[in-house]
Amino acid sequence: MASTTAFLKGQAAIVTGGGSGINFSFVKLLVESGVNVLIADIALYPSTKTWLESHNPDETGSRVEYLQTDVRDWSQLERTFDVCIAQFGKCPDIVVPGAGVFDLPKNAFWEDVDKDGHYNLLDVNLVHPIKMTRLAIKHMLEAKKAKGDKPGICGTIVHVSSIAAQTPALLIPLYSASKSGVNSFVRSMANLQDVCGIRVVGVAPGMTSTPLMVDDPVTLSLFDPERDTLLPPEELARAMLSLVVDTDKYAAGTILEVCDTEGRWREVSNLNDPGPQGPGSTISGGKDIAYGIFKTLGVGPKI
Repeated sequence: MASTTAFLKGQAAIVTGGGSGINFSFVKLLVESGVNVLIADIALYPSTKTWLESHNPDETGSRVEYLQTDVRDWSQLERTFDVCIAQFGKCPDIVVPGAGVFDLPKNAFWEDVDKDGHYNLLDVNLVHPIKMTRLAIKHMLEAKKAKGDKPGICGTIVHVSSIAAQTPALLIPLYSASKSGVNSFVRSMANLQDVCGIRVVGVAPGMTSTPLMVDDPVTLSLFDPERDTLLPPEELARAMLSLVVDTDKYAAGTILEVCDTEGRWREVSNLNDPGPQGPGSTISGGKDIAYGIFKTLGVGPKI
C-alpha cells in the first residue's frame, strides 16, 4: 500500500465526522500517507482529542487541524473549504462527507422527535453529503482551472453509506432511506470523472465497532454477540483508502461493501445485487426496539 499512496503526500483533505469511528480511522491513514487533514465535526471523541494533541507534524510530515462544524449548517460546510485553503494553502484533494447519525436511541420517525419541520437525521446523513459534494466540485474545478486544466483526476469525494441501504428495516426507516439516497447519489455522480476529473465513490460498512454503535446501550442491543460480528473501523478505513488510490480497480460511482476483514470487500451492483455478504452483514438483535414500535402502533408483536 505504501508505494501506491506515495502520490498522496502533500495533498489536503476535509473529513466531516472525523472526530471518531470510521472517519477518524481514515484520518489516521491519510496522515500516515502524508496528507494534511482538516477534521470537521461537532466534537472530538476523547481518544481522538488525545491523539490530536499528541500529533507531531515533524514526525508524520503532515498536519491535522480541527474545526468545530455543524454539518446541518451550509455556511459552516462552506467554511471548511475556506479553512482548509487558509491552513494548508490549497483546495482539498480529498473530501469525505462522513458525518452521520443513527435512528437510535431516540427513533426520529417512530417517536416524532423532530418538531421543526424537517428530520435532523436526513439533514445530517443525506442533505449534508449532497451539499458537501456540490461545494467540493466547485472548489476542485476552480483549483483545476488555476493549474491549467490538466487532464486526469483532480479530486476524490468518498461517501460513507451503509449496508442498511440494501437491508431496509422497520426499526431504522430514516437511516435506511438516507443511506439508500447516498448510494443513488454516488452512482449519479459516476460520469463526473470522465466529464471533469472528479471522482465520487462510496463505502458501505457492515456492523462496525464505533462509538455510534457501542456507546449507546439501545443501539448496541441490535448486536447479538453469539450471532453477529462487529468489524474494526480500521478495515473500513483501508477500504476507503483503496477507493482513493486504486482507481483502475474501482470505477467512479463504486459502492464498496465492507462486511469482512483482510480486504475481503465486495462491490455492490446497482441491479440484481444479492445483498450484503460476510460476517459483518447480520443484525440479529433489536427485539425490544421492535416491541416498542408495535406498542406505538397499538398492535401486538409479530416477530
